[in-house]
Amino acid sequence: MSRINPATGRMVGATILTVILSGAAALATPSFGTSQSTLASSLHTTFDVDAKRPDWKASLKVKGVSDVVVTSHSVIPGGYSGWHSHPGLSIVSVTQGAVWLYDADDPTCAPSIVPAGHGFVEAGDHVHILRNEGGVEARWTTTSIRPAGSAGRIDQPNPGNCPF
Repeated sequence: MSRINPATGRMVGATILTVILSGAAALATPSFGTSQSTLASSLHTTFDVDAKRPDWKASLKVKGVSDVVVTSHSVIPGGYSGWHSHPGLSIVSVTQGAVWLYDADDPTCAPSIVPAGHGFVEAGDHVHILRNEGGVEARWTTTSIRPAGSAGRIDQPNPGNCPF
């Protein structure tokens, strides 16, 4: 019975991993005309918060250690984020222009248009793309709450529901 040399085994394993990662990268959709900068980042432990008023209520419960990250984004007219998801929740506030939000699970590919002064909240693992189909640069701020140490963005393949 022949045995594989440990160095050869490591090289074969590295080659297989490279092929797998290259295939995954080929499936990802790139962004175009976007920029992002981190404004703040902090580490938080488990929390359970309720805020109440007579005609309003909000609650947020997170179990485990989390990164809370605030980022500023911009996209030029005709730019887009590429299809992606996030490992946690995101609270988005559009501050200039508008963004067109498309969902991977919408067979009609109908966007939600979110203008400046408005926003949206998205749960983790929600595959989507943001596009700027307007005539001015769009800007938004995102507050993300995600598992500590996780990537802020997970590139996703084109789901095929939209013509772009």
